[in-house]
Amino acid sequence: MSFTTLTRTSTGDKRKLILEAAVKVFARSGFNAATVNEVAQEAGIANGTVYLYFKTKTELFIQTIKDVIKSKLQQISERVESDNDPVGRIKKFIDLHTELVTQNRDVARVMVVEWRKSEEFCLQNPDYNPLNEYMNYLKSLCSAAIESGSIRKVNPQTLAYMILGTMDIVLTQWLTEPEKINLPAITNEVYDILGFGLLLEKQ
Repeated sequence: MSFTTLTRTSTGDKRKLILEAAVKVFARSGFNAATVNEVAQEAGIANGTVYLYFKTKTELFIQTIKDVIKSKLQQISERVESDNDPVGRIKKFIDLHTELVTQNRDVARVMVVEWRKSEEFCLQNPDYNPLNEYMNYLKSLCSAAIESGSIRKVNPQTLAYMILGTMDIVLTQWLTEPEKINLPAITNEVYDILGFGLLLEKQ
C-alpha cells in the first residue's frame, strides 16, 4: 500500500481511501482525540461509510498500522533480498528502514510513536505489538548472518532487539527534533558500532 497525497480521485477503493485518511488523522490528532467522523471528512466520504469497513475506531487504528507496516516491510524485503551478502542485508535493512519510514512524517509518527502514546489503546490491546513482523524479519536476517559464519554466534533475537530498538529511539527523536538529528550519519555510526564493537583493540 502506497501512502501518497490523498485526493478524492486517486483511488476507487474506498477502503484504501479510508486508511490513507486515517494515517493523516491519527498522526495529527493521536488515537485518543481522533474520531471516525474526522477520518471520514479527511477521506471526503460519508461518516457511515467508514463503518461499512471498520466496526470501531480501534479496529481502524490497528488496520492502519498493519497496512503501513506491511507496505514498508514489503518494500524493504524486496530490496534486501537482492543483496547476496548476509551482513550486507542487515546494513541494507537499517538503511531502508530509516529511508522508508522517514519519507512520510505521518506514516513515521503512526508507526513509531502514536500507538505507544495512547494509554487507552494500550489498555484495550495489551498484547498487540505492531513491530513484531518487523522484528521477526530482522531476526531472520541476523540468524542467516550468524549461520553463514559472517558474524560471531550471538542470540539473533538480542541482536534484532538492539538494532530495531536503537533505530526506534533515533526515529522518535527525529520526529520530535528533526533539525537536531542527522539520520544518515547516525545510521552509519550505528552500523559501525555494531560491526566493530566498543572495546579498543588490545596493544
